[in-house]
Amino acid sequence: MRKWLQASIFAALSVGAGQVQSVTAGQDSFRNELVKFIAAGDELRAEGSRLNAAQTALTQQGQQLRARSAAIDIRKAALEKRIADYNAAADARNAAARSDNMQKCSSLTAPPPAQHQDSGLAAGDSKQPHPGTPPYLRQCDAGIKDINTGMDMLKAEKTALAAEQQSLTAAVAAYNQAASSWNNRELDAVSALNAFYKKQQDYIHNANEFMASTRFQDGILATQSDRSCTAQQHAGKPAVQLTAAVGEVLACIQRVHSRMHRK
Repeated sequence: MRKWLQASIFAALSVGAGQVQSVTAGQDSFRNELVKFIAAGDELRAEGSRLNAAQTALTQQGQQLRARSAAIDIRKAALEKRIADYNAAADARNAAARSDNMQKCSSLTAPPPAQHQDSGLAAGDSKQPHPGTPPYLRQCDAGIKDINTGMDMLKAEKTALAAEQQSLTAAVAAYNQAASSWNNRELDAVSALNAFYKKQQDYIHNANEFMASTRFQDGILATQSDRSCTAQQHAGKPAVQLTAAVGEVLACIQRVHSRMHRK
């Protein structure tokens, strides 16, 4: 009789120990599931922060590119005006040379030979008039000098225009390269955001299934956690609402885990 009683007690204790081990194992499994969802939710939130920061930087770079484009347009308009002014001045100078000054030189009547035996030109200098140059030659020479001075000014402006054109061409090329790079980064950012949106949807879907499961509801009852932690449908929601939903689900699971950890 005593042996049978001892055997019965040992059997009962063995069953009881098995039940405790089973409950403990179940709690550990449930806790591990909570930890997995918390880790995945934290990773999503961190990735969302990185993507938001990258998107903000991309937007600022786009604004800077638009400012560069506007500045290039201003330079281009100014250069076109300078070129137009240069062409008008060159045309006017050439017209004056043809119809006025050169005409005066060609229409001057030379005095008799006795009056211009001395050409008035210094030896070895066919350009600079001698002080004794006759008035009709001085008038012609002054006109030619005026034309040459105007032409020198036009040449200097032409050189400056060519330099500005070269600089502007380089600025446009640099802008186009920067804009192309920005467009590629924007495409990459859109792809990354779409992939992130899909991750959020998957997280909500898996969390909904988990929170609707019996083991989760049992866990809420066992830990006396917030009963408002229930599955919610967020399929098809905009990205902003989906991000908020991930935060709500994560906060709910964290509360359950915290309560379970204290117990």
